Amino acid sequence: MVDHLQIGLLNATGVEKLPDDIIEFCNNNNIDLILITETFLVRGRLYTDWHQYHNYAIQPNPKKRGQGGISLLVCPTLNIHIHHLPNINGFTLFFRIGLYTFHGLYLPPPPTLNNDLVIDLLDQLTINEHTIILGDLNAHSKLLTGDHANNNRGLKALEP
Repeated sequence: MVDHLQIGLLNATGVEKLPDDIIEFCNNNNIDLILITETFLVRGRLYTDWHQYHNYAIQPNPKKRGQGGISLLVCPTLNIHIHHLPNINGFTLFFRIGLYTFHGLYLPPPPTLNNDLVIDLLDQLTINEHTIILGDLNAHSKLLTGDHANNNRGLKALEP
């Protein structure tokens, strides 16, 4: 296991097949792996030599772009084993590095995904002292994000 790991997070609202700017940013900032939410990627791979894990976006209409999607890109020189766990829904990408379990999430705002379903999804996550949650929950909290309103997602994020 490495003793130092730089992790990035990007809410992309769409990624081109050539993610050159993302890779350049990661290289310039010594980022070893980056979780990208809202990729809109519905199939295939991004054109990069970085290792890739995907939970593809849904495409309700074949003539429109995808909705959602999560990708994990891993620097090809990072010499650690990443165990990609099976995708159980369209909103999560799970992986394990050593003792640590990572829950990468993209939880779209209502009405696409209502707050009650989000709470159920969050309650299903296995969480312990070796769990890291990252992503875009579309949570609003006066305490966390400076928003003007709270929602159940933001309040759930504050629970111990």
